[in-house]
Amino acid sequence: MATIIAVANKKGGSGKTTTTTNLAGAFVARGYRTLMVDADGSQASAFSWRRTGESSGCSYEVLGLQSTNVRNFLTAALAVDPYDVVLIDCPPRDPGEKDGEVLRNAVLVSNAVLIPVMPSGHDLRALIGFLQWLLAIRENTKPDLDILAFINNRDARTNSAKGARSQLVLNLVGLPIRVLESEVVHREDIRRTGDAGLTVFELAPESKGAVEYTSLREEILKWLAATSERAAAVLTSAQTSASSANVQF
Repeated sequence: MATIIAVANKKGGSGKTTTTTNLAGAFVARGYRTLMVDADGSQASAFSWRRTGESSGCSYEVLGLQSTNVRNFLTAALAVDPYDVVLIDCPPRDPGEKDGEVLRNAVLVSNAVLIPVMPSGHDLRALIGFLQWLLAIRENTKPDLDILAFINNRDARTNSAKGARSQLVLNLVGLPIRVLESEVVHREDIRRTGDAGLTVFELAPESKGAVEYTSLREEILKWLAATSERAAAVLTSAQTSASSANVQF
């Protein structure tokens, strides 16, 4: 059974596509059959990634969401090829705005929502409304939904950014939201992944960026093992040879 994770934040520019793509690369590096779904109506990011990747000698299959019925879409996709992990790159929409139905349906079909949070006061404040919406879904519709958040694109040079995770934890005291220990720092090798059409594990496998996404992956796997029986199926189905695994876009 595939574990489905929606990478979401209503605020644009939080790094959802970069997170989804490089986290997919992290799972592939561990040997998991990984599917990335581009749920943005324009599919601009996935197609751009594919075009660039093909020019670099790497071929990616873009699996773009064609309707708001995410459940039927994924059911059909998984029937053809049973993946271990599905990562949904969600559109930057307010749930109440036009096209918010795609975001809602992506959340409803997922086992967890992973929220990349930029380390700024504005981003931390903007997160609250989105979390309230997610918690309402958890309370009224999907009680088994897990909500995970992590600090993304942190500037390692500033002291204020270094304390962003502590501030995020403080803001979420008492809420059923897990703030991950892993952080992803603003790095040139990560920025270049989009230009190259590759994941950081292909572009710079020994880099600090690859280490950070590996840490994020391992923390998510610990969440799987601690919270769901589906972990047994996922953890034992990893391929022994990561070199033969592919990320499907």
